[in-house]
Amino acid sequence: MAANEGGADRFARWSIGIMLVLIALSGAGWTGPLITGLLGVGLLVTGTIGWCPLYSLFHFTTLEAKS
Repeated sequence: MAANEGGADRFARWSIGIMLVLIALSGAGWTGPLITGLLGVGLLVTGTIGWCPLYSLFHFTTLEAKS
């Protein structure tokens, strides 16, 4: 499980994840608080560990190439 997320990607995941969790905790959300909260937690987890399973599935990475 090698990292496949760059710094900007991880920051975006954290930012959106926190917003989704806060929306879920407020009881609002376009898909219901449970699904909104789970999406937020998923983004927080992938942003924290720096690895996205969908990126691995499609052999995609946002890491900068090392020279």
